[in-house]
Amino acid sequence: QSIFTITVDDALSLFANALPRTLGVWQGAEMVIGEGKYGAYIRYAGAFTSLPKNADPYTITLEEALLYLCDKCIVNIDKFDGNPEEIAALVRKLGVGERVLLKTPYKKEFLDDAEKYASDLPFMVYAWDVKEAHEDLMSRNLRYAGLEVLFKDESSAAADEAFINKLKKDGKFVWANANVYDYKQVTAAGHNDDVSLLGNPEQGWGWLADKGYDIIQTDFI
Repeated sequence: QSIFTITVDDALSLFANALPRTLGVWQGAEMVIGEGKYGAYIRYAGAFTSLPKNADPYTITLEEALLYLCDKCIVNIDKFDGNPEEIAALVRKLGVGERVLLKTPYKKEFLDDAEKYASDLPFMVYAWDVKEAHEDLMSRNLRYAGLEVLFKDESSAAADEAFINKLKKDGKFVWANANVYDYKQVTAAGHNDDVSLLGNPEQGWGWLADKGYDIIQTDFI
């Protein structure tokens, strides 16, 4: 096109098809298609993944991008309680039931919804009262996969190696959270990202690893 002959409609069309291109929002974060030195990529939640060469960056949809990402990882849907019926239906529609992990806070109404809409999909909760949560989940018609344990001090059952081993014996993974969301709300007895990064990793991530947690959530790689 020449700048002397291009129409307004043609110009708008060119901008509409330009990269970067936002596909939509999933779990509170935008999914964007961009192009860099090594080709097209998907950017989501601060992470970058190369787009397959057979995918068109100008026409790929949000659902197609989710399918591609699901082949690369387990997708943690940690806001499942926001719209459980719609999310469960989309997971089944995409055929990615074995590549997702539904997660909610430990609340009776959220567990009831999970039983109603997603009893066939992998499910977990995050909880402070970990013993009660575990017993409740074991008694329900759910694909209970694991438990994110939150604890303010080391005397909590969540930090008890006997309890951690019980969870594993029952076939569940144990997830600890080293993120610092609020300095007034301690989630791993202070064994967190800040401690690890400010010179004492043995008392941060190292302590959590030694306890035997299967997954350590962190904002850092």
